[in-house]
Amino acid sequence: MARVLENEPEATVRPFISGMACALAATAAYASRWHHAPAAMADWLAGRDRTGETPGETCAYGDLMRFYGYLDALYGSGNDMLNIRTARALSVAAGELSRLLADGRES
Repeated sequence: MARVLENEPEATVRPFISGMACALAATAAYASRWHHAPAAMADWLAGRDRTGETPGETCAYGDLMRFYGYLDALYGSGNDMLNIRTARALSVAAGELSRLLADGRES
């Protein structure tokens, strides 16, 4: 994806990355609050309200659905710590994307 975005104007890339950060942060918040198993997270993602969703959010949510489907197939529902760690990792990724956007505004 980075190769595709590097050729796009900043006016396109910034909202896309911002949408991805929002999707990651929302998913991390939901996962950390309820400690859901991967299958439940995939169901939550599939049932989300898509009204007003940006392309960046759509992209990130699609990837997250595949990711949680993979985790469910690999580990099943019995590993609560896996989802807690996943929520933390998503939160860190959202923070990094937000920091990248903030750094871009300062330069």
